[in-house]
Amino acid sequence: MNTTPAQNQTPAQNQNPAPAQTPAAPRGGRAPQRSASSPAGGGVGALTGLGRALRSETLKILTVRSTIVYLILAAGAMFGPMVLGSLLSGGDIESFTLNDLLIGTGIAQVIVVAFGAAGAAGETRSGMVAQAFLTERSRSLWLIARIIVSAVAAAVMYLIGVVLAWAVVQLVGPGLSADGVRPLVGGVIGIMAFAGIGAGIGALLRNTVAAVAVPVCWLFVLESMILMASSAYEMFRPVAEILPGVRVGELSGSSTGMVTEYSPVVDALIVIAWLVVICGLGLWRNRRADTK
Repeated sequence: MNTTPAQNQTPAQNQNPAPAQTPAAPRGGRAPQRSASSPAGGGVGALTGLGRALRSETLKILTVRSTIVYLILAAGAMFGPMVLGSLLSGGDIESFTLNDLLIGTGIAQVIVVAFGAAGAAGETRSGMVAQAFLTERSRSLWLIARIIVSAVAAAVMYLIGVVLAWAVVQLVGPGLSADGVRPLVGGVIGIMAFAGIGAGIGALLRNTVAAVAVPVCWLFVLESMILMASSAYEMFRPVAEILPGVRVGELSGSSTGMVTEYSPVVDALIVIAWLVVICGLGLWRNRRADTK
């Protein structure tokens, strides 16, 4: 009776696994390498990753309902006063100036600070940021993209409000007299800086309520108290000179008369320094802290 080869083998021989085969090396004798391992490839990869992160954060902001709420608040803060001013002027005002048109900029700054802070802190608090951490090249890319998108979105909200205010003044009010664009340029820079600062504070504190309350109290309460204290006590003078809200006002041409008047470039550099420091702290916390 003929037997098959499997029947002639012992049980021990049947249990021996087949030897693993090593993969064949590609031609040329070298294993393929990732382009990100080289400095040039790493730079291109980082830019590509930032582009994806920017696109992702833009889609987030455009698809959440809170963005519409902040848009209505920020735009309303700009054109609301102009509606009242135009209706109540009664022909006594020949024309509004650009400073009159931008009278609601201070309120809009507080709104965009809350917009940036609530967005960054809410992403972390709800755990949604964990998805970005899994899909992006690094944690820092998510926060950098969030800061940039928040700043640009805040500028768009602000400019929409300015356009609506201008339309109200032209159609209902006495019109607008041209007196330079410095208030508008300073207002846009301040709006973008405060939105970025808000996002940095949100990443640093990681609590929505605290992230919104701290910058709002800072702008409305602390800066006013420090300014008043600087007029009576010289020790508060250096601090008052570099307050971000004060420097944004000086940049826009709205001098308080209580601090030194620097050039617009110096004012802008002070505001940018605040933005870099606070966002740097947010990036440090974002890299060190865990996400649930």
